[in-house]
Amino acid sequence: DPNLAFQIGGGAVGVEESTISTLSIYPNPVIDNLYITTDATNIEQIMIYSVNGQLVMTVATNDKTVDVSALSEGVYVLQIQTENGISTQRFVKK
Repeated sequence: DPNLAFQIGGGAVGVEESTISTLSIYPNPVIDNLYITTDATNIEQIMIYSVNGQLVMTVATNDKTVDVSALSEGVYVLQIQTENGISTQRFVKK
């Protein structure tokens, strides 16, 4: 479902359908490094949320590799903010 809602700090944050034309993450499931491919030139911020909406990691980088080895096993939502907008992808951490 492209319309996800997270409860963060008492306010609802809606995530609208992707405005990034090409986004993929791999491998999924992931053990340590998650790789991002996108047609966006500049990744402004990467945020990772648990399935209950808790922000568990923020990366302010243009690097298209994210070290998720410190995360516990489970399902997460990766949110990427670029100059083209915001997009989300679910992934599984093993």
